[in-house]
Amino acid sequence: MIEFLKESAMTEPTENARALIAKLAENWDWPAPALIEEIVAVGGEIVPAIAERLTPEFFLKARTEDRENSLLFYFTQLLGDSGNPAAIPILFNLYGEIDEDDDLLEDIPDALQKLGPEALGPLLRLAADESLPWFPRVSASDAAQCLAGSDRSLQAQVLAVQREILAGYLSQFEPPNADERDVIASIANSLAQMADPEARPLIEAAFDAELVGNPPTGDWGIDIPVLERAEAAEQYAKGPRTEFRVPRPFLFYYPDRYQEEQERLAVQKRLNLLEARPALDTVVLSPRIGRNDPCWCGSGGKYKKCHLAQDEKEKSQL
Repeated sequence: MIEFLKESAMTEPTENARALIAKLAENWDWPAPALIEEIVAVGGEIVPAIAERLTPEFFLKARTEDRENSLLFYFTQLLGDSGNPAAIPILFNLYGEIDEDDDLLEDIPDALQKLGPEALGPLLRLAADESLPWFPRVSASDAAQCLAGSDRSLQAQVLAVQREILAGYLSQFEPPNADERDVIASIANSLAQMADPEARPLIEAAFDAELVGNPPTGDWGIDIPVLERAEAAEQYAKGPRTEFRVPRPFLFYYPDRYQEEQERLAVQKRLNLLEARPALDTVVLSPRIGRNDPCWCGSGGKYKKCHLAQDEKEKSQL
């Protein structure tokens, strides 16, 4: 189980920060980008204002209510962009408050990565936590490796934890389940990408045990890289990776998503209006026949002496 990080003493929120978060809570369903810009501009001051909202009652509602669940998404993004290390324990502790299938499990590692080297330890603790499903664990591991980047000291910490995870699975008596295989595959791939010499024997042992490559069960998670032995050798020959993913600030992509949503809503509104229109009866208009014109029945006689009287009678009965 996760041991929650102790949150550092939190300062009292400023009135401006508190007012901005209150405004976000009122406009939670796709808030305007201008409001997000205002909040981001406050910087680290926004962290206490968010923290005071994260009560047990809030988390309980977030499991079932769209409003609180949406706010939790915005809070995660804003904490990551705050630049305030006080956001790290808040983000870390979110793992214990949300469901396993919540998309936030993907967002939290990225938010932690944005907060810099102080978040490396919490990310590695998440990667090593066997109580978590495979995806948040490998997301945290990848975020830690990308955070360390080319810094040898930081990268050494990441590689040590990844080797420990892989060695632990290799030494356990029971064969790993499908979830654990996904973790093994991702960790082995990460170690190979960094061409870590200490991990080479572990990766070879994982191949020998058919824990990476193409295991007989074929029971793999989504987007898990399938590392082949030849590919691992090629990675080691190339040397450590030099390019690392950097999470984008929330405002980098949110305005475009907001605009797409507004356009979608406008189209939906037009469709709803069309569906709400009352159905119209179809009326077929025939050319008007003069009294002295040939009758429509084709008899050759004039209309007034043929079907005019009968048609007038039928019209009067409508």
